[in-house]
Order: sequence, then structure tokens, then C-alpha cells
Amino acid sequence: MKSSFAASRKHLRVAWRVPVEIVDATTSDVRTGMTFNVSAGGMLAFVGAPLRTVGPVRVRFDLPVEGRSEHFDLEAEPLRGRQADEKIAALRFHEPAEDDVYRLRQATVTRVVAQMQAIGEFPAFWDLSELDLLALASVCHDLQLPAGAQVARFGDVASSVFIVKRGAVQLRAPDPKTQTTVDVEVARAGQVFGEVSALLGLPHNLDIVALEDTECLVMPRAALAYLREQHPNLTICLYEIFAAFMGRRVRKLTNKLVAPISY
Repeated sequence: MKSSFAASRKHLRVAWRVPVEIVDATTSDVRTGMTFNVSAGGMLAFVGAPLRTVGPVRVRFDLPVEGRSEHFDLEAEPLRGRQADEKIAALRFHEPAEDDVYRLRQATVTRVVAQMQAIGEFPAFWDLSELDLLALASVCHDLQLPAGAQVARFGDVASSVFIVKRGAVQLRAPDPKTQTTVDVEVARAGQVFGEVSALLGLPHNLDIVALEDTECLVMPRAALAYLREQHPNLTICLYEIFAAFMGRRVRKLTNKLVAPISY
């Protein structure tokens, strides 16, 4: 049986980075990409170049759900003019089977609840309501970092705010006097980094390296812009959280680079 559910109402859209294969139903041309977000009604996917197909496509992808992999092979239609960046394809699933809708809903709900629980355990976010946690969790995707991985280098373009979910990263600042770096702090579970550069659109002013196998939640700048528009009160709370982390980091760096002072 087919369901019109996907076409008749909105769905929970969840940030999710998984490989996706898009097959032109007319030419059989195959395009590979990476999803930005997924819902039971469709997805946004980075495809590297404009999707020129004029007809329907097949969309194939796998979603990890509670230790297993759910495979999907769905017909979809590209939505024209929905994205300013033509390298991002907006796809609406076309009359998905009821079982596929159910599995997609289960996958997205399971994922966002897990993200909510993870964020809600961190003291910095305890004042957020459940609805705020839901909105925040829905725009964060996971980033797995092996020990020694370079998260960002001094001067790199900043595009995201990071919350350490588990593990630890070292933040190092260049010392112009010695031409070396100074260890600013170690960010562990529940701590935020990258917030200043991402919010201001400035290059990173620190080197950031994973000290051990680490998992982070990532909020792209586009997600922050979405929250500003759709959830302004949550955005104010997040800015206060970011400011607190920034203030502690500035104080630590000041005490390392100059004679300790009180302020």
C-alpha cells in the first residue's frame, strides 16, 4: 500500500550525515552525495554539482538505528528553486510505502531522542526546556574523531560550533613571542568550542586536536541561522552558554600569555 502521509503533513527533520546514492530514473545516471538532514517526507543532500534530472529519481541510503542498519530505496522528486546552493538537492519522497514511512519516522525520532538525552546530561544545557532540547538536537549531527585528528587549524574557515559528546580535544593558541603554541584548555564531554569563530564568521584562532577517540555534536552556521529565525528564545540561551565558555577560555589564555591579573 502507498501512503500520502509524506505529502500531507510535515515531519520531524533531523540532521544526519550518511552517504546517499541518487539514480536518475530516466537515464540511470548515478550521483553520490551526503545527506544534510532526513525526514519521513524527504531529505536535503549535498551532491557536489547541480542535479539536472527532469524526472523522478531513486534515492538509496542506510540509517544506523540502535545498532542496526535500516536500508531505504525510495522514489523521490527533486524540488526546484528551494536551495540557494545548487550543490544541495532538496528531495521529496514520492508516495513512500507505509512501512518505509514508519521506519523513517522511527529512525528520526530515535535519533533525535538520543541526541536530546546526550545534550540534556551536560550541565551547561540544564536550563533548556524539553522543546528547546528537541530543536537543538534536531540540527546537530555527529562527528567521529580518532585520537590525533586535527579538528581545526589556526586560520581555517570556521563553519560550525562543536559540543564534545565524549572524549577530549586540546585547544592550542599560537604564541607570537616564542613562535610556538600555548595549551589553552582541554575540552571534554559537555564543553563547547569553535563558537566565537562560527558566530562571527571569522577564521579559527586556535589549533584544535583530538587527544583521544572523540565524538562531537556539530551545529553548522546554517543551523544557527535557522534557530535564530525559528527559535529566537533558544538562540538567546545558546548565546549565553557560548559566552560563558568563551569568557572562561579568554581568562585561561590571558593567564597563560601575560602575568596573572584579576578582572
